[in-house]
Amino acid sequence: MLKLSTVTCDFQIVVSSSWRFHYPLEELRGQLGTLSGRVTGVTPEIRPCSYQRYHEIKEVVDVYRLEHWMAVDDAVNEFPPECENLLACDPRHGLQERDARALREWLMQSA
Repeated sequence: MLKLSTVTCDFQIVVSSSWRFHYPLEELRGQLGTLSGRVTGVTPEIRPCSYQRYHEIKEVVDVYRLEHWMAVDDAVNEFPPECENLLACDPRHGLQERDARALREWLMQSA
């Protein structure tokens, strides 16, 4: 079981998954279990471009002037090479415990 819910620092989740086109926000929240209360919205849909998901996320980052952000994604081709703000997970298995550990560590360092 992934243990991100035990992180005590403040963080929010903005969903950039293609699921945002198929499910209402409340259903997306429900899919995240104990993290559901941290889901604040979804990224906007932008005009097709290279690294589209990265640019959709950057829209939110720029609007809210976020200094610290991390994308957790299995579609590494949607991000520029060597993107420092990407925690890539395995598309066959999704977010695994090692990914959750890396994300917890990043959250604690960013707090």
